[in-house]
Amino acid sequence: MKCYDCGTENVEQAVFCGKCGANLESVPSAKAQNQQVPPQQTRKKLVRCTNDKVLGGVCAGIGRQLDMDTSTVRLLAVLIFFFSGSTIGLVYLILWAVLPEALCAPEQ
Repeated sequence: MKCYDCGTENVEQAVFCGKCGANLESVPSAKAQNQQVPPQQTRKKLVRCTNDKVLGGVCAGIGRQLDMDTSTVRLLAVLIFFFSGSTIGLVYLILWAVLPEALCAPEQ
C-alpha cells in the first residue's frame, strides 16, 4: 500500500506509514495534492504495534512515535525497570491496556 503523503510503499495490512506515520486508511491529504501541510497534521499516533511486539507492542509503538530503534527503547525500558523499582512495569501495563492496537509498517 502506497502512502499518499510521502509515496513510500508499505506492507499491505499496515495502518500507518513506516516512514512518515501517516494514516494509510484515510483519504489523500493536502500534501498528496501538492499543497502545503503544517507539521502537526503529519504527527504519528501513539499505538501498540502488533506486528513488531515482544510482549504487548508498547515499546515498538513508543519507538515508532519517537523515531527510535525498537531495540533501543526495549533496552531503556529494561534498564529503567531495574533502576526504578519496577515503576516502569506498572506504566507498561497501563499503556498496554490503554493504547489501541495497529499494524505498523516497518521503518525504512
